[in-house]
Amino acid sequence: MKLYINRNPVMEIDLANDSLTRMKGLMFVKNIQKGLLIKPTNSIHTFFMKEAIDVIYIDKYSKIIKITPNMKPWKIGPIVWSARAVLELPIGTINKYRIKTGDSVEFL
Repeated sequence: MKLYINRNPVMEIDLANDSLTRMKGLMFVKNIQKGLLIKPTNSIHTFFMKEAIDVIYIDKYSKIIKITPNMKPWKIGPIVWSARAVLELPIGTINKYRIKTGDSVEFL
């Protein structure tokens, strides 16, 4: 699946939408090259992560409502009550694509 932000292609992503894949996330992955869409969820942690990630929280309207660049391993992210999904992305993605709150997200 491909991630688009404001209709611009960003990167390939995988989907974590069952208990096992949502719980695992990107744990133990080195040299992260793809994003991971975790849904449904409104919070994440980075326990057992091998590297920092960029994090994007998405609401039910497919709008970005919170971003967390450079979330280090062994951290707990905030609970974002209006979030319906969270994107875990390779470090630097938010800056590279100038992603900001209010941007629209699509997956094709």
